Amino acid sequence: MDRSTNPAAPLRVLLLEDMPADAELTLRELRKAQFDVVSQRVDTRDAFERALKKFRPDLILSDFSLPDSFDGLAALELARSALPDIPYIFVSGTIGEDRAVEAMKRGATDYVLKDRLNRVIPVIRRALEECREREARRSAERELGETRSRLDSIVASLSDAVWSVSVEPLRGLFLSRAFEAIWGRSMSEFYTDPNVWLQSVHPDDRERVTETWRQSLGGAPFDVMYRIVRGDGETRWIHDRGTPIRDAAGKMARIDGIARDITGQKQQELRILRLSRMHAMLSAINTALVRATDRDSLFRDACRIAVGHGGFALAWIGVLDAKTQEARPVAWEGRPADFVPRLRPSIRAELPTGRGTTGTALRERKALFVNDVASDPRVTGAVLHAEHGFRALAVLPLVVEAAAYGVMKLYSADGGVFDQEEIKLLEEMAGDISFALDHIAKSERLDYLAYYDGLTGLPNRNLFHEQVVQLSHSLAPDEQGLAVVMLDPERFRNVNETLGMATGDALLRALAERLNAAVGEPGTVARISADRFAVALVPMQGATEIAHVLEQRIFAALSEPFQISGRELHVPVKAGVAVYPGDGREPGTLLLHAESALTRAKQSGERYVFYAPQMNARVAER
Repeated sequence: MDRSTNPAAPLRVLLLEDMPADAELTLRELRKAQFDVVSQRVDTRDAFERALKKFRPDLILSDFSLPDSFDGLAALELARSALPDIPYIFVSGTIGEDRAVEAMKRGATDYVLKDRLNRVIPVIRRALEECREREARRSAERELGETRSRLDSIVASLSDAVWSVSVEPLRGLFLSRAFEAIWGRSMSEFYTDPNVWLQSVHPDDRERVTETWRQSLGGAPFDVMYRIVRGDGETRWIHDRGTPIRDAAGKMARIDGIARDITGQKQQELRILRLSRMHAMLSAINTALVRATDRDSLFRDACRIAVGHGGFALAWIGVLDAKTQEARPVAWEGRPADFVPRLRPSIRAELPTGRGTTGTALRERKALFVNDVASDPRVTGAVLHAEHGFRALAVLPLVVEAAAYGVMKLYSADGGVFDQEEIKLLEEMAGDISFALDHIAKSERLDYLAYYDGLTGLPNRNLFHEQVVQLSHSLAPDEQGLAVVMLDPERFRNVNETLGMATGDALLRALAERLNAAVGEPGTVARISADRFAVALVPMQGATEIAHVLEQRIFAALSEPFQISGRELHVPVKAGVAVYPGDGREPGTLLLHAESALTRAKQSGERYVFYAPQMNARVAER
């Protein structure tokens, strides 16, 4: 058994000795010293070589002079070639000082004279101890080499950059290859200049990182997150940590650290932050939509929320002008916004102002997102965007009843911000704003129809009542009256039945237009039923003036034929007149009496009839 692995195993001793008695004397000394010995004696070259291979000794004791041509030095050469670490001790009576020195130079461990065998045990003990120490060192070195190899393999497999620098002087001691993959720079640059990593730090982070590094060189822990800009222009996030190492005297010796690429983690954090902002923006805008009663406040709130809650650098909303086909900005928020009022993007593709992102989104009625303003060919004015620090933008068309109503444009100072989830939320927001615009339009329509006729645009019966009250209150003390006239186009039903309702509607609009022109201000004209109109005339000084206005202005205006759908239509009109305050003080009473007078006019064939008989008499006397 090998004593290097089991010190309790017998000591295997190879004796190169031609005198058996001398060999026995040496072995006796070993046994006296309590060595458990297994021995083999040889005295020829062949036997010695076989013993080296098969006996595998732990110790060689050799005579210097041997018979024939084989001697101790030749044996030493063979032993050192076959078993270089085994102790080789000369035990000889003929070796001199010079030969002993030569033997030691050739690799002998030591020598003992045969007449001084009392020295052999201390020499053997020392040789065996040195052998064990050498083996222990070699074993430690092997283990250290294996450990170093494992560490090198582990470090090489890490995606993190492991580094070490000495402090005084500042010198790169170690750097793993991950540095090249993360920084995009060669390791040789680091060893030439240990501060080379600082040159890649983002300008906005460099001052902070440099100060932290300066403190670390003084002994403070190094723990900092920062951005780097690689040579290819890519920005990456780094989490860099270092531990100060001091020497035995407590002086700063080096800093060992590890730098991790946390770009993916940071992007995820920023994505979550952006999505949180998007949700907050959507919630705030929906709240604003519920409160909104008009478009202007809705637009202002939407832009303010997009910047305040959504984190956008700039937001503006433009409304499409039906005549010019341009989107005119009506609300904006953020900075810089000085150029926004001058914007006039067109929906027309043949115009230069219609070829950008806004015109495209309006034409296609589809949201458009740009994650890199500088390189996207759809973006016009990329230089202007860059000057203002805009790196990404979103164009959200506002669509009402399947038609482009306007556009909301959002600008971001960060690039690559629009992923599928953000796009979905922004499209949802645009849909909500469009729904609110549709709701406002319908509400306005309902409010309008509560007081106006949807076909002619004239006041309806409700508004006419209010206008009559206002006109009666506006009369001066010396002004005697207000006339309410109800007009009925004769044979209007025949027009609808023979020429169609479209022609009938066109005729009603034409009648309304002529009546408005004929009555003028401060009077008013209303459509109070399907084919009846009401007129309020002020101030009127008696029946004669009323009759004059009817004949010279109203009937004269309506007597001219109407050109409707390529046809010439003559529309005779009957009228009934009630006069305030004699025929009533309330609008409802006046209309009722005017309608009664109209009925009598239709029955009598007169063009117009006053409700009060005396009024008719006065007109007749005229």
